[in-house]
Amino acid sequence: QDYLAHKTEINNKLASIIIDRVSHVCDQILQLDWTKPNDLGKPNEPIAQFTNNMLQLHHVLKKYLDSEDIDFIYGKIFEHVKIKIPVYYGNIEIQSEVAAKKFKGDLNYLIKASKKHIKLTTSHQNDMEDALVYLIKLKCDPFLAAPVDENGK
Repeated sequence: QDYLAHKTEINNKLASIIIDRVSHVCDQILQLDWTKPNDLGKPNEPIAQFTNNMLQLHHVLKKYLDSEDIDFIYGKIFEHVKIKIPVYYGNIEIQSEVAAKKFKGDLNYLIKASKKHIKLTTSHQNDMEDALVYLIKLKCDPFLAAPVDENGK
């Protein structure tokens, strides 16, 4: 029982390494100029750095921990991202196609990179993806939709 409590405490601390980065990244995201296009469709630096940090930790942990521990740690991380990222990104004013493309590019980068490199047996990853995809549709689709002609086509 002591071992399990200690193991849970360690796993919580490992999750907190990335969870603590979420608020920092979100603060940086709010400071960005959303009117300037990104270079070659790359994500904004804060989200790229956060995603890479998350993937690097996963790469290290999967060498030493079993899948149950990875699921626990990344389940907590994805649950936090699912809640925090939409709150902060939801405060970004999307007023142009450029801003919508940057916004969508950031969130798609996070979704695709985590999906490609992290495989969980829990639903947390899918729940995070669903929340981010919904946010993209809500905030970006009005600016990225194909124009409708006068005949409704």
